[in-house]
Amino acid sequence: MYSTRRKVSTIFLLSLFLLSLKVIPSFSEEEQKTHNIKETVVVASDDTKIEIVPGGYEGKNTRLGILSNKSTLDVPFSTTSYTRKTIDIYGESCQPINGVLSNNPSIQNSGVTMYNDFSVRGLRLNGYQLYLNGVPGMYTQSNTALNFADAVELTEGPGLGLNGTTLRQSAGGTVNIVSKKATNEPLNRYFQGFSGKSSFTEAVDFSRRFGENKKWGVRINAKTTDGETALPGEKLMSRNIYVNLDRTTEKATTNLLAGYTHVKHEGGIRWFKYGSGVTKMLDAPNSKTNFSFPGAVIEYKSWIAVINHEQKITDKLKWFINAGYNDYEIVNNLNAQSSVYTIKDNAGNFDAVNWNRPLWQKIYTTQIGLQYKFETGVINHDVVLALDKAWLDYATNKTGNWQFNSAPGNIYTGVPDIAPVIKDAGVTRGSKQEYSGWEIVDTMTAGKWIFIAGAHGHKASTKSYKLDGETVTSQLKTDDVCPTFGIVYKPVQNVALYANYTESFAAGSAVSSKYVNNGEILPPAKTKQKEVGVKWDNKQMLLKAAFFDTKQSNNIDVEKSTGTYLLQDGEVEYKGAELSVAGKLTEKWSGFAGFMYLDATRNNTSKGTLDGYRANGIPHVNGVVGVEYAANEKFSLLGRGVYRGDCTINDGKFEVPSSTVFDFGARYKTKFYKTPVTITAMIYNITGKDYWLPMANSNTMVVSNPRTFVLSAYFDF
Repeated sequence: MYSTRRKVSTIFLLSLFLLSLKVIPSFSEEEQKTHNIKETVVVASDDTKIEIVPGGYEGKNTRLGILSNKSTLDVPFSTTSYTRKTIDIYGESCQPINGVLSNNPSIQNSGVTMYNDFSVRGLRLNGYQLYLNGVPGMYTQSNTALNFADAVELTEGPGLGLNGTTLRQSAGGTVNIVSKKATNEPLNRYFQGFSGKSSFTEAVDFSRRFGENKKWGVRINAKTTDGETALPGEKLMSRNIYVNLDRTTEKATTNLLAGYTHVKHEGGIRWFKYGSGVTKMLDAPNSKTNFSFPGAVIEYKSWIAVINHEQKITDKLKWFINAGYNDYEIVNNLNAQSSVYTIKDNAGNFDAVNWNRPLWQKIYTTQIGLQYKFETGVINHDVVLALDKAWLDYATNKTGNWQFNSAPGNIYTGVPDIAPVIKDAGVTRGSKQEYSGWEIVDTMTAGKWIFIAGAHGHKASTKSYKLDGETVTSQLKTDDVCPTFGIVYKPVQNVALYANYTESFAAGSAVSSKYVNNGEILPPAKTKQKEVGVKWDNKQMLLKAAFFDTKQSNNIDVEKSTGTYLLQDGEVEYKGAELSVAGKLTEKWSGFAGFMYLDATRNNTSKGTLDGYRANGIPHVNGVVGVEYAANEKFSLLGRGVYRGDCTINDGKFEVPSSTVFDFGARYKTKFYKTPVTITAMIYNITGKDYWLPMANSNTMVVSNPRTFVLSAYFDF
């Protein structure tokens, strides 16, 4: 049952929505004159303003790691920058970043309200690999709020050579969240939102610039969410506050972001895989079914601080530093073991094996570098050299992962309402990691040509501890060096042809005692990508097309005359093509669309038994179309369709059917007693379709989210 405050606020929001449809009397004609909601003005470190593609869904600039802010036509990589408008419309309240990135055809969404999980070009990525203002390691797998974000930037392909050392990286791509900066004009914004069954959100957004020439800026964002989501029995409590301070002078720019988050998520277990007793592909269950046992919960707290500073030494030379700190603690984690339940038969029955797994981690990361510009003949050079280091201190159960069973369930009938017996669990240090590295990149410009050449090297050191938190059980050290190359040719100013070759790698591994070569340290597993593409900006639309071939090494079992060895002889190859477009078709019609074809094949497998097989959980085809019809300057209709093709899991044994999901909504700008208001109503999965969401390179599948209604309003005072 709603609290009195929720009842009043929900009625208020519904009344505003009815006003937008002219069901009840609106305001006077004078008050309805077109008003402009204040937009965030972002100034990059190189004083380049962010330009928006017509329609407002994408930006034309992206932060490209140590190369800073760049125009998308000037970089030899596939990049996309999603704006605040995209976040407002498609950033679903319970999984915002997944909703935003679903606008890209290279993204395969497999997230739930509890976690960020998706893949880029077939390679998995979750919250641990996200960047914040160019700094890695500031997030975890738990779902990420975006109320403080001004943009979400995606750069596809291996990115260590441009982004620097990180404790956890995805070779599929880099996702960077850009925080809101202070606006040129004062901003006092209040937000109300209602979603799901009884989830109510309130937020504030405050911005001021002050000091001589307004060189200082402060932006404060805070949000609170409480209530039941669209999934019956799933409850979400979320609190956060983020403060962004910036200072800009003729010679220096500084940005400091600090934030605190507290989330309690009850229920919502959605991940399944098939056991040996399943012999056929099972129909997806009702998406409104909650598979959580009574008392299932994940509750965590997080402190974040990120600083970015650039300082001119001369007109051609400057130094910079990017650093961050993250303190993350899961205080309650009563959940399915590894978040997954195993279905044991064709009737859909599963045994619920769970764990009590609190943990905490502290991450420190820092990067310092120099940028120097000079000329050699007709070639302009922009050389960047950076050194970086990251530390992770990780703790988990001091007595191991406490397992417990809840009542068995069925994917079609649910879970009995029987509370399990749960043992207490404390934490102790489990591991410490240190990564260090260097990067050097030269961007050379000569007429219509842009060349990028660079190299990067990284070292990884990991110590694992016994449950006493002091005795070291193993220590691993590995290192490697990789190149980065790219070229852009612009035959005319608004067309760019490009190509790149990039490499990245994960830390090496130690061979376990089950193999003949026990104790051997295997080298870092490399990922190598070749890509060619074209970009065209005709002022009304931005079109991008790319062809790519990515090969990722992995470890496999190799049989020799002396026994079984673990060797780095495996490989998965991801070959594909992408096409995307965003912008305005006519004065009233705008939107975005994209298509990706991907062939993910295993080339070298253990004993060759799976050579030529499709990689698990990766469709051949993904597509997305989003449209906006602006009836006038105040009212617009919104629609999006996301298609995911069929794929196979369990090494080709089962075929997961394709799915198409539709979202629909409307936006209206008006005034409420002279206060500008923007009202948005969205329905996600409007048909209530039930379907499986496969995870890339995995046999795990996620039950789809049910139909979700969201109603929200921004008030600018």
